Amino acid sequence: MTKPSPFRLTWFTTGVVVMATFLASMAFGIWMVSHKVSLIAPLFQYNWLFYLLTALAPAVFVFVIFARKHPSGRWVWLFFPALVSCMFFCYYLVQIIPAFYLEIKCDPPTYTGLVAHQDCVCRKESVQVNCSLDGQKYSPFLWFNDYP
Repeated sequence: MTKPSPFRLTWFTTGVVVMATFLASMAFGIWMVSHKVSLIAPLFQYNWLFYLLTALAPAVFVFVIFARKHPSGRWVWLFFPALVSCMFFCYYLVQIIPAFYLEIKCDPPTYTGLVAHQDCVCRKESVQVNCSLDGQKYSPFLWFNDYP
């Protein structure tokens, strides 16, 4: 009986797996923006970095893992999945940019058990409205209740 040949990892399959990971992490980032997930008020200025790391870190991690396995074939085949990923990344940036343009000033949080609540003043472009954030007491993430 003959043994089946072992699966050989190629640069193209590496690129496709990295692109799939990248698309999944970008979809997760867009879901978080649509559900108004934010970092807590003192860290609010780093929301843009948080959302970019949400999209990029898993794909970079998967790429490093796969590249260490020494894929066979020509690495030029990695170009096509990378190009498609760049196009999707531009779409991702367009989707998350509204989260960057929100200025927020918050009162200290009030706690009811494990629930944290912050009353804030949010300013988007020239409109200034009252908004509030809710979340768990020890979590770095809060959700907007009334988004401007």
